[in-house]
Amino acid sequence: MSVHKRSVKNRLSYGILGLVAVIGILTAVFFAQLSRHINEISEFKGRETALDVINRAVSEQLELQSGQEYITICRDESGNISSVDSNTAAVNELNNKVSTAVNESLGKLESKDIKVPIGTLSGITFLTGRGADIPLRLHQIGAAKTELKSEFEDAGINQTRYRLYLTVTVELTAILPTHSTNISVTYDYMVSETIIVGKIPNMYLTKAE
Repeated sequence: MSVHKRSVKNRLSYGILGLVAVIGILTAVFFAQLSRHINEISEFKGRETALDVINRAVSEQLELQSGQEYITICRDESGNISSVDSNTAAVNELNNKVSTAVNESLGKLESKDIKVPIGTLSGITFLTGRGADIPLRLHQIGAAKTELKSEFEDAGINQTRYRLYLTVTVELTAILPTHSTNISVTYDYMVSETIIVGKIPNMYLTKAE
């Protein structure tokens, strides 16, 4: 074999090796990027999906319970407020129904795959929304926790604003074929708001257990 032919062959071999090396480096960079962003994207998509399911479940229950009175204001013979108490039965009913609705909705979600393009998982902006879809599944850890909280706030002269909130907390695992991420979702929902006219004495508000 002539020197010229050997030279051409060597250059071709080096070119191929260089191309393979470049491809290898780009692949390594891509998967390193993928690894760095996979937790963030999984958590975001999982949280977004879970919040949508929770919002719908809670909204439906609040709509069904609309018009319900959650506090009772008692007045003395002079018309002054003697106590402000929660309607325990109504509060407990709402708490139980919301908890059941959220758990049932999330239970149905476990059998569904959320499609996330691999380009989105890479964290590379121009690849967002591109590439094959990777299935992301959500698995609920334990039952949803619901807690009712109340607060009083000055609303003007001789007026007090009473608010009742429902806090829903859900623990989930977002599962990809080769990866899993734990997610905690907590959201507050306004249940009712009441303006109480009159001076509120020192008293306690009975809370639902």
